[in-house]
Amino acid sequence: MLLTETEKTERRLAFLLGAILLLSLVPVAAVALYAHPSADDFSYGAQAAAAWRQGGGLPAVLHAAWQRTAEAYASWQGSFCAVFLMCLQPAVFGEWAYPLGCLFLLASYLGGVSLFLYALFRRCLGCGRAVFFLVLCTVLLLSLQFTYDPVESFFWYNGGVYYTFFYSLMLAMLGLLLLCWRARRPLAKGLLFVCALPLALAVGGGNYVTALESALLLFCAACFLLWRRDRRAAAALVLLAALAAAMLASMAAPGNGVRQAAEGAPSAVRGIALALVYGAYALCSCTTLPAVAGWLFLTPFLYRLAARSPFRFRRPLLVALLSFCLFAAQAAPPFYAMGLSMPERIINIVCFSYYPFFLLNLFYVLGWLSRREGWNRLLSSLRRGGVSLPLGRFALAVGCVFLCAVLGAVQAGKEESTGGLKLEHLPLSAQAALSLATGEAQAYGAQLEERLAQYQDESQRDVLLEPLREKPYLLYFEDVTEDPSHWRNRAAASFYGKDSVRLR
Repeated sequence: MLLTETEKTERRLAFLLGAILLLSLVPVAAVALYAHPSADDFSYGAQAAAAWRQGGGLPAVLHAAWQRTAEAYASWQGSFCAVFLMCLQPAVFGEWAYPLGCLFLLASYLGGVSLFLYALFRRCLGCGRAVFFLVLCTVLLLSLQFTYDPVESFFWYNGGVYYTFFYSLMLAMLGLLLLCWRARRPLAKGLLFVCALPLALAVGGGNYVTALESALLLFCAACFLLWRRDRRAAAALVLLAALAAAMLASMAAPGNGVRQAAEGAPSAVRGIALALVYGAYALCSCTTLPAVAGWLFLTPFLYRLAARSPFRFRRPLLVALLSFCLFAAQAAPPFYAMGLSMPERIINIVCFSYYPFFLLNLFYVLGWLSRREGWNRLLSSLRRGGVSLPLGRFALAVGCVFLCAVLGAVQAGKEESTGGLKLEHLPLSAQAALSLATGEAQAYGAQLEERLAQYQDESQRDVLLEPLREKPYLLYFEDVTEDPSHWRNRAAASFYGKDSVRLR
């Protein structure tokens, strides 16, 4: 089969972007090897770690994690699926295993995004393989390299598994549902649905941001299919029922009332109003120069795909409004419960969701444009006048803009203690490579290994720790304090089986 010049260019670009993506993951995976547990990693994993140290094996660890989940359900939070995974943070089995949690979070995000976009573009929209890889690599590169707070997304297990992992599960569930709808054989439909069902239960028992977003997406999909009298609505309704059941069980936890009393009275009106305002702010803040360059790069590919699509694309404003409300709804749970407060780990998944949100809206608008007679006449007149831009040159131009935008995104500041130049908020791979090249990641890991030796010294019941000399931007989250009664100190002491822990 002979390929056209356009198809050859698409394949070359797909190969190039795929290679860049793989290479960009190398320093990220390498710096993860120096990650260590902190803060809630200790408080949730203490009982499971004690069970492992006592030689109870995996059954005892799982039992301890279940007991801790039940305690949290009664006294602090109801998200039972998330808490259970938080109790099984990898350092429970030894400090050496903690980096595996970082790699697991990274792999789950890559897998969730890939499955969702594969189901949507390849199976639902009939996209070619090369264009699909271009879309996938662009979305992954942008979302990973410009993660809002990488440490709380990938390098701190507790925060990452609570939000990044369950966001990835949501994408995987939606991807499986789309594949189920497109499958032709009953056996394939059944297997895909059976795989999606436990994911719906897990997402419902995870964080409330992702659970609410998933419920709204399934509800909208079911309503649309029912309006079209499409029997595929049944699958969406069953998943919605399973997710809602798990979510209601989570919301009914007595611990939620205890935690809410500490946070203050919730307000639904305040939560919705702040969520809408924050949604507009998040859209603006995520539409950076690199993001704009990425959307410009994808525009010609998406336009051709939309022009060939059988969809009519008749209501771009309605689709934009509905999708914006769904995007903003993610901020409603934290604003409802905590007022004007948004932890960085929640901002991470809001920023992650910006990319599929903007991608689908861009595709819809391009499809709407391709159906406008005036627009098509303008394109025809430009072609007749000899105005055209070869795809390869266009990609090269956008690539140069993207590189300039990345360089412009670098923020440099002075480090007060030494007066030297301290670079932070670089693209993720550049930040990881810099941390490895300067040796700060290795120094941070060595300091934590020294602390581990103190924790494992049976003769030390009251552990006195030296303050950390290095606090890498990607790896450091929170440390213990000089006050042994602080909750982080007590959590660390419980995790390692000590009487007390404090900084010198």
